[in-house]
Amino acid sequence: NIFLVNAQNILGIKEDNWIQLWENIAWSKKDKLEGNVRLGVDYLQWAIMFKRIIEEHLQKEVLDIDEMSNDGILKFKSAETNQYEESLRATRNKWYSDNDKNYYHDRYKRLFYLVNNFGLDHQPRVMVFVEGKTEETIFPEIFEQYIDNKPENLGIEFVNIKGITKFFGQKGFISNFNHLVSYNLNKWQMIPFFIGDDENNITHLLQKGVSVSFNQKQYPFPKDWQYIWGITNKNKPFQGKDFEMACFNDEEIATVLSEKLQKQITAQQVKGKRDAGEGIKQIDTDVESLKIKIAKKLYQNLFDKYEKEREKSVFERPVFKVIDKISDLAVSNHPPVDREIEIKNREYIEKELAVKVCTTFLPKL
Repeated sequence: NIFLVNAQNILGIKEDNWIQLWENIAWSKKDKLEGNVRLGVDYLQWAIMFKRIIEEHLQKEVLDIDEMSNDGILKFKSAETNQYEESLRATRNKWYSDNDKNYYHDRYKRLFYLVNNFGLDHQPRVMVFVEGKTEETIFPEIFEQYIDNKPENLGIEFVNIKGITKFFGQKGFISNFNHLVSYNLNKWQMIPFFIGDDENNITHLLQKGVSVSFNQKQYPFPKDWQYIWGITNKNKPFQGKDFEMACFNDEEIATVLSEKLQKQITAQQVKGKRDAGEGIKQIDTDVESLKIKIAKKLYQNLFDKYEKEREKSVFERPVFKVIDKISDLAVSNHPPVDREIEIKNREYIEKELAVKVCTTFLPKL
């Protein structure tokens, strides 16, 4: 196909699968191109039109434009995997098939495999649900400083649920959450992870109110996919039900509050609220409006302390434990580039969900 050859030469395409990506970009987007790139896309369009003319004449599907050769092209049965074992279509049939179905013509499934193959991370590997704007803002920053990489580069996305009370206060929110995590887990193998304060009986809600549907079975939300301040870290090294109290000592909190509030806050005041099971918002009424700045300064002081003292115990704080946990999940959840890897991922996910779960599954909400 001379049109395809010209398109490949002009666009600099050396691997056949790039043609598959070009084919699936909306023509309206390509129409904005100019020069040689536009000419290469025009050749690609002509190659596709030539293929459609052949199919219209034969009244059946033929091989795709990057799969065509002069040897038996019109006799090839594209859905069969046992023909012409050395051909590109036979290879793709193996990539996109299992015992039950060939996904070659499932456009979104095939594109999902393709973008993963090229490292484009079409979908997140882990979706992290956090309680508010503070966590949504600071966690990506802590990630980048701690692991020297942006979370999005690891396929990690943060979602703000805007408070435990609002999120779990209504059955509709819980139902929507269950549907969201179950849909993404089944379709994209996107693992949900929940970070929250130990308030409003959150552990009970996660255990009894939230469920995950996977492979037509119901599972409780796994403990390995959640981190509740004070509960998961067992109030060590510090007692506290929220991010600040669980991760920083009295003196560290008092120092930052005094700086940001421009008033004297003592470590004893912080300890009093900690012992009462309260958070930093109860220390002073002005904390709420400055919470993001306070949190940023708290974790930045930890990094500065490490740079100065090189004391590795700094990274034993719960905030770094949860980052390690999420990172490990993302690294273990390999983006599938074919059906075989997707099936292995699903087996891994089902194994994780089934840990310590009895045979009686939770009822659907």
